[in-house]
Amino acid sequence: MKFYSLMVVAIIGLTFVGCDQIARSKNGPVAVVDLDLIAQKLGKDKQMLQMIEQRQVNLNEQVIAAQKSLIDQLNQRKSELDLYRLISQDDSFKVAMKDTLKRMLER
Repeated sequence: MKFYSLMVVAIIGLTFVGCDQIARSKNGPVAVVDLDLIAQKLGKDKQMLQMIEQRQVNLNEQVIAAQKSLIDQLNQRKSELDLYRLISQDDSFKVAMKDTLKRMLER
């Protein structure tokens, strides 16, 4: 909060005190403020870069975790499909399933 207040004061100060880079437009003078330079002078540029890098690392970890989860789910589904194909080709299994269903329906 203190950082943002200081930034606002710095911007307002530069705007009213004057700036070397003033451009004219149809609506009047425009002050150009280099926020990167202000952040560098306040020492906040490195802090902001560290925050951005940490967020990027966190997001990359989340993407890797999501990717791993999806790959695990895909492999599970493939295993289930392979098992289904194996079972559906086994005639003795088909006979056993029919017998089981027949007994369940007779009860």
